[in-house]
Amino acid sequence: MHLIRRAERSTSTSSSASSISTATSGSSDALPRPFDTGLGNNFTTSTCPTFFKTFLSDETFNECVPLSLLLQTSTSFFTVQRSPVRLAQTLSASCSHSDGLACKADPVA
Repeated sequence: MHLIRRAERSTSTSSSASSISTATSGSSDALPRPFDTGLGNNFTTSTCPTFFKTFLSDETFNECVPLSLLLQTSTSFFTVQRSPVRLAQTLSASCSHSDGLACKADPVA
């Protein structure tokens, strides 16, 4: 039986540490959004898609990070749940909006 020696492993950890911090810092900025996979076409009236597009493009609405809509309509929120850090960031953004009044729904007249 002939044994072959394994190649020696590098003991340097500085390159792997920098690549890890780079990978996490870039992806932590983007918060999940509701209906990020599209709206589909199963609407009962023609005004529904317009209504959805209007509130989904509203900057004030998106700044609120509406957690209730993320739970069932966001693929990116599903992905965020795999990372405890990203999930904590999303929940923090959703629960601590600086202007709580802006995040309340207007009553329908």
